[in-house]
Amino acid sequence: MTTKFLKHLVLAFSLMVLSFMVSSPSFGQGSSGRFSDTHNIYMRMGFNKGNYVLGFNTDLNYIYKNKYSAQIGYSGFFKHAESEPSDYSIGLLELFTFGVTRAYDQVHNWNLMVGRVLPLNDSETLRLHIRGGAAYSRRLIPTNWSDENTFGLAENYVYDYDKNIRAAFVINVELEWAYLSFTGNSVDGVFMVHDDQVYFGLGLSGSLGLLRSR
Repeated sequence: MTTKFLKHLVLAFSLMVLSFMVSSPSFGQGSSGRFSDTHNIYMRMGFNKGNYVLGFNTDLNYIYKNKYSAQIGYSGFFKHAESEPSDYSIGLLELFTFGVTRAYDQVHNWNLMVGRVLPLNDSETLRLHIRGGAAYSRRLIPTNWSDENTFGLAENYVYDYDKNIRAAFVINVELEWAYLSFTGNSVDGVFMVHDDQVYFGLGLSGSLGLLRSR
């Protein structure tokens, strides 16, 4: 189900970007108009933190005439499980993995958002993005904890994961500094409602691609 959904999501996004490009007056004009004057396509990747332990994101972005935007991407949020035993430990592994391999209440999201771009200076290197949309969200909740003697070397509990698949609502506000035409950095805030859970936080991201006109 996840693979099929992702294929449809990527196809829909690609068709949307293609339709914008073909319908644009600058499409096919050659030297009379640069592609980047109308279309910007780039990748973004970053980390965020909020009412969860850690989150990260990676996404593909499209901007039309520096006014309208579309974004397709993945984000993940990780927090300590409410059912986690008080004496749970991952043992010596934590020294080498920094806690990444421990049991987390996880939410994995595949997002599709659209929004508005607001340039904040004349050179249009500083931009405010306001986006909203939906996500296919998959939550993994540790359950059925059973203690196990690992002599402090590894996790002292084994457990299962309950899976919860839902649609989620996402809002993202991003302040972006595209200091070069092909790269930039941004600070953004994320707000997501998944079933009875609310996730919010702040993040730092880096971008690479065709961010703006030269």
